[in-house]
Amino acid sequence: ILRYNQSTGAFLGELVAPGAGGLFHPDTMILAPDETLLVSSGDTPANSAILRYDSCTGAFLGAFISGSGLHRPYGMAFGPDGKFYVANFLSDQILRFDAATGAFLDVFATGNAQPGGLNGPNSLLFAKDGSLYVSTEGSVAVNGEATFPGLPSQVLKFDIRTGQSTVFIDQPTPSPEGFGFVSLLGLAFGPH
Repeated sequence: ILRYNQSTGAFLGELVAPGAGGLFHPDTMILAPDETLLVSSGDTPANSAILRYDSCTGAFLGAFISGSGLHRPYGMAFGPDGKFYVANFLSDQILRFDAATGAFLDVFATGNAQPGGLNGPNSLLFAKDGSLYVSTEGSVAVNGEATFPGLPSQVLKFDIRTGQSTVFIDQPTPSPEGFGFVSLLGLAFGPH
């Protein structure tokens, strides 16, 4: 994990060394309310975890979550309901954990291998109204592997009280210079 100056973009060096604390195939980083750095890591059930690091020194502080059904965790978000949400890419699920302790709570949502479903979840983002937005890749998890049966990559909107979802953004038209596939990864709300 590398650091850069937020004003100039100047490279400031390495914050976390490769493999530190079991870091393997890191994907998403967020700051926890206590300002520790949480990083999604791993690609098998045996090595998947949400790891904690000191956000100033990079010192490994232990696993916030390990096991608990994690299989290639991608996006993470702290919900307004006091729960911690993790997009579990290779099981087509969103898992919920206690935001303070990391204890597993439940499976919030599961994919259905159908258009409009939670197929290849990536980024998670909460809106001011408490809705959860999830970007999907359109892949389906089969025996822990992502397959691409041609499902659309979409952004889904979930009501966290009911678990109901709707397609918020349908798949854009693939670029003619691309591979005929769209992979929706990051999410952000603009300033306006």
